[in-house]
Amino acid sequence: MGRWGVRVIDYRDGRFCEVASAATEPMEASWGVFTTAGCDSGRPLLWPWHEARLRASLAQLAPKVSLDLPDEVTVSRLLADRDQHGPARLRLVVRRTGTTKTWRVEVYVAALTEDSVGPDAAPVVLEPVVWSAPPPWAGHKTLARMPWDHARESVRCIGADDALLVDSGGWLLETSVANLWLRQGDELATPPAPDACLPGVMRRLLLEIAHEVGLEATARRVHVSELARADEVWISNAVLGVRRVRAVASHRWTDWPGHRRLAQRGLLAPGWDLTFIK
Repeated sequence: MGRWGVRVIDYRDGRFCEVASAATEPMEASWGVFTTAGCDSGRPLLWPWHEARLRASLAQLAPKVSLDLPDEVTVSRLLADRDQHGPARLRLVVRRTGTTKTWRVEVYVAALTEDSVGPDAAPVVLEPVVWSAPPPWAGHKTLARMPWDHARESVRCIGADDALLVDSGGWLLETSVANLWLRQGDELATPPAPDACLPGVMRRLLLEIAHEVGLEATARRVHVSELARADEVWISNAVLGVRRVRAVASHRWTDWPGHRRLAQRGLLAPGWDLTFIK
């Protein structure tokens, strides 16, 4: 998963404290789960949903662990202290260190450039990668990211931005970092979670608000053959918001009217219109 910057921010006893990165071991050497939130205007967006999903993963994967997690107000103070008022991403990691078997709650913050987020961010190219089946715990964001990372790196060397994961039966799953959406007419379909993909926070939001832009969002099995009939393809996560897909293998798209309607509505994601937030 890699490090962000040179400092690690620990959350202990209800407050944040920075520690030297040299004092921590690599996250890849640990067991744990995490969530990555988009931030803007000095606040973490959709934070209660991120916290709830993280707690649900801990309840299933580590039921005996009880940890204090920062709330939205506390995270907003951290962003202010680090002068992060524009688009940013914040990763909260709950991990058990490999040496001491103790638990840590860590936060990593990184600023985002304006052109990397928002509705006008450049469309992406996806390349299919076939998996025999989703990896164990595919419905959780664990630190064991090698299958997803390997899939992404294997297609980047041929010019794609990300891998579109497909099972051996031709059913679409997700990308290495995002959920997938196909628009066919007024239907907006995404693979079912957690069987086929991560129950993403932005995915949850789209399922709730798609009707506001004239689309019926449905979680169902989506076959790779449907790409040929799709009017639009999108990917979504809490940092990207919703990004247009320009190509998947030989399939191409050059217009995304549904995405334009979504942009006009606004979205709780970095770089999107946040004026409707109360």
